[in-house]
Amino acid sequence: LSLELEREIYEVRYRLAMAYAAANRLNRVTADAPGAWIGVVASGITYRELREAFRRLGLPDERAIAALGIRLLKLQLPLPFDPATVREFARGLDEVFVIEEKQPNIELLVKDALYAAPDRPRVVGKADERGLDLIPGFGALDADALLPGLRARLARVEGRLAPAPPPRRALHVATVERAPFYCSGCPHNRSTTAVPDGALVGAGIGCHTMTLLMDPER
Repeated sequence: LSLELEREIYEVRYRLAMAYAAANRLNRVTADAPGAWIGVVASGITYRELREAFRRLGLPDERAIAALGIRLLKLQLPLPFDPATVREFARGLDEVFVIEEKQPNIELLVKDALYAAPDRPRVVGKADERGLDLIPGFGALDADALLPGLRARLARVEGRLAPAPPPRRALHVATVERAPFYCSGCPHNRSTTAVPDGALVGAGIGCHTMTLLMDPER
């Protein structure tokens, strides 16, 4: 039975999911132009941050992005991965730049999809073709984190991008010591401390241990 379920997942459900994505254009090119030379791939919230990064580069919309020969692929259903979508997207490009958080999962899938293509483009992501870092593999990727890598890959059109702003001043966050306490309205801020005299009270793992931090008079 388990083998039959596994077969159904890979041979039926995955294919249905990819057909659904294609029919509803979940993974689609959002900016394109004849003669595009570089393609950028992103998904989810990272795509939104990518568009903000483009805005800061002086490219506020799809038309401005395409005017520099940039093609964008927005993945709203990255998995199950559809190699055909990527092959069509990469046609005629010199380079594909994959932008994603954490590990290079989509990047590896893109490389695999294009490996057998006779005119495959260069694929970069977490690192460039020389192994130098492009996109951080830790933390969340916001527009600020994407800008250095984008500028590096768009060096060909640097003169048409907005100049880099001066470095931002570092913010010094004031530290405030505040003991944790119960959420507003939580009944346990009363029930865990109001016990009959002489009662034996035990504590385990849970928020009730915050009674140890409370003012005894409370």
